[in-house]
Amino acid sequence: MVSYALFMVFCDASAKKLSGYHQVAVIVWYRYFFHTISLVLIACFHYCKFREKEFVDNHPFQLLRGVTLVVSTLFFFHSIARMPLAEALALLYIFPLVTVILSVLIMKEAFTKIQAVIVVTAFIGVVLILQPRASISLEPAIFALLAGIFMGIYMTLTKVSAEKASPNMASLYTGVVGIILIPFFPGFEFIQLSGPHLYLAAFMGLCAAIGHYSMYLSMRFAPASVVSPYAFSEIIFASAVGYILFGDRLNLTSVIAIVLLITSGIIYARVASAKLNRADSET
Repeated sequence: MVSYALFMVFCDASAKKLSGYHQVAVIVWYRYFFHTISLVLIACFHYCKFREKEFVDNHPFQLLRGVTLVVSTLFFFHSIARMPLAEALALLYIFPLVTVILSVLIMKEAFTKIQAVIVVTAFIGVVLILQPRASISLEPAIFALLAGIFMGIYMTLTKVSAEKASPNMASLYTGVVGIILIPFFPGFEFIQLSGPHLYLAAFMGLCAAIGHYSMYLSMRFAPASVVSPYAFSEIIFASAVGYILFGDRLNLTSVIAIVLLITSGIIYARVASAKLNRADSET
């Protein structure tokens, strides 16, 4: 899971670097293009190693799931083009809050006291990061927030469709959706990358694929309650990479906000895992 966090930060840092030269939608398209190619190779390796059958079912549902992740990526890449990586990731990680709300509204789950703590803690963190500052406009922060909302929807759909597709095929499906869908977004104009930018785009997609595969392996070999909290190391890695590569500096308020959002996310991971364990014990 720590490998997932590190590789995804490299993916996001590559996108942030490319955003200084190219349209964001084009960067997202290359991200999914090279992600898909890399994932095909990883899926072949996984099959040779574990001999597991890959499958996908309920295609309309998988299509909707893919669309939500593509939209989330577009919003997030727009945000990191103009704000520090760590702050954008912190806002992206409000998706546990969104998942809690959707679970109550759509899946009719009871709203517990622990969930109330998650919502309040995450909300305070979001408000602190969204505070007006001269160095960062509100627009990219709103984009990161929207990315987190769509990520929450994506995670809810993934939770519902967990048995409808194997992890590799689900990720591959999403990659193909991105390749096909993104050119239809307004203002998209394809640009053929070359030289260092092409290599950086390929590196971006490869990191995304390895990151998602690492997350799958972590869930395969250890309980979710053990590995899920380690995903929040991504924000810590983003703080370091953002400072080294882009000179991003976080003030005390942002650090407090990030700690609050990480805390709410870890609480959510623990609560979700406890619910899953209770459900398994009852069956």
